[in-house]
Amino acid sequence: MPNKLIFKQNAWYLAGYCCARETTRLFKLRRMKDLLISANNIDDAYLIKDYQPESAKICVEFKIKNALFYRIQEDLTNIEFEQVGEFTKVKTWQPEGTWLTTYLLSFGAAVEVVKPIELKEKIKEEITKITQIYF
Repeated sequence: MPNKLIFKQNAWYLAGYCCARETTRLFKLRRMKDLLISANNIDDAYLIKDYQPESAKICVEFKIKNALFYRIQEDLTNIEFEQVGEFTKVKTWQPEGTWLTTYLLSFGAAVEVVKPIELKEKIKEEITKITQIYF
């Protein structure tokens, strides 16, 4: 039984009752198929649970080509931005983790990380690994 939608770690989830496991769970929307709505009761404790755990956040600054800036606006919250020529400068606080590296890499050469240097280095390392596979 669906309970509520939750945006967690850049993905949408549905909180609901799982008939197979007979408990309330989180279901990633992209993975859901063949849904049936039932009349099973939801545990009230599940209604107030905080599904977005606090995690360390870092201040990220990058430049992105204007043509792809719309993705940043759709995907990230709490952004500051300034359009400068063919690029948009973006400043935002985001949770640390590998998701940030892979997310920024998904823009290819259309994005350039300015700060922090540690994130820039992680991206360079990942590009080196990719280069070793393909070249």
